[in-house]
Amino acid sequence: MFSLHVDTARTWRGGQNQVLLTVNGLREIGHRTALVAHPDGELLARAAEGLDRLAAIHRNAAMLLHLVEGFLRLADADAGSHGSGTTALASDALRTEMARWAEYFIAARPVELTIRIGADLPAVLVDEAKLRIIAMNLLSNAAKFTQTGSIAISADSEDALVRVAVRDTGIGIARDHLERIFEPFYQAGHGDSGYSEGTGVGLTIARKLARQMGGDITVESEPGTGATFFLTLPRARPAAHGGAGTDESPPHAAVGA
Repeated sequence: MFSLHVDTARTWRGGQNQVLLTVNGLREIGHRTALVAHPDGELLARAAEGLDRLAAIHRNAAMLLHLVEGFLRLADADAGSHGSGTTALASDALRTEMARWAEYFIAARPVELTIRIGADLPAVLVDEAKLRIIAMNLLSNAAKFTQTGSIAISADSEDALVRVAVRDTGIGIARDHLERIFEPFYQAGHGDSGYSEGTGVGLTIARKLARQMGGDITVESEPGTGATFFLTLPRARPAAHGGAGTDESPPHAAVGA
């Protein structure tokens, strides 16, 4: 069982700040939604501006939901809540999971996406709910710090593991931050870069869930050269009659999607 050691006072202070942000954000959403709904509202008279504000509301609501879910998932993962159980996931399903989150977070940005996960890649033994959270956090992180450039996803296998690499051409990470970025609520000095959204718990959750499944997450990076995150996952053992089998004693300790 992996345990997440978080200073209680620090966690509470961080939680207070995020709850305050959520409350204020919800108040703003309520105010703007009321303007849109009112038959004589200002936004109805200015359709273009109204659409822009609705889009902003949608983005802010999605961010707030992400904040709340992040805290809940961190708490659930640390408490050892049961996931949905492990299953053998084929390479095409792994590719689909990674691709859909990458495309979602890149959206309309001028970022080139390449995915190289071959059909011959062995199946992995995962809890699909956990994998979904890991993929979401890794691709969200890559897209957040890559406003232009490229993101590349690839995978290979070695011994009993499959290794998925997520490479970006973003701002990079200083060497002394490479392990600290996995600490809860820690953000690697991006304050002067203009990118500050997020709770600082996404990578903490992702690594914890990967380790609960018998894998891990590591990172290689230097400032100005982008970053490469490596997700390792256990290979599914072959079944007696072909195909991939499941682990006889699957690890249970996770959160739902």
